[in-house]
Amino acid sequence: MKHRIDIISLPCPESTFGGYQSGLQRGKHGIGYYESLEGYSAHCIQLAIQVADMIADMYAGGYSFICVLGVEHSPTCAVNYIYSHDGMLKRAGIFFRLLEEELRKSGLEIPQVGINRTYPNKGITLLEKMIRDSEEKAGKRGEGV
Repeated sequence: MKHRIDIISLPCPESTFGGYQSGLQRGKHGIGYYESLEGYSAHCIQLAIQVADMIADMYAGGYSFICVLGVEHSPTCAVNYIYSHDGMLKRAGIFFRLLEEELRKSGLEIPQVGINRTYPNKGITLLEKMIRDSEEKAGKRGEGV
């Protein structure tokens, strides 16, 4: 609140696929499972388009965006690293890769920050720096963040 920043929660494709009743009860699966799941990629594409359209509309309405937060190691929402049967892979999750593509189509390049749930300090430190930088830019322009 002290930074006057809103947090907008993104939908969780893993939870929403097949409805919340079954989606919230899902087991742990790797990226191979989700890539082979019939209809899952289409579900992620639909959500990525909806979220990108919402962000573009908000941007046109005067909002600015510091970043999009993802959850590292998630097969769907990782920014940089996912788990697989082959170990850790350096790549984005299914939804985040699609979201980045849709944002670019809208002419928006918003940094993505991955938060590692086990070791969150690196992501938190980066996020704090981004907030400070944003506040400094806004201050030089005479506006809020």
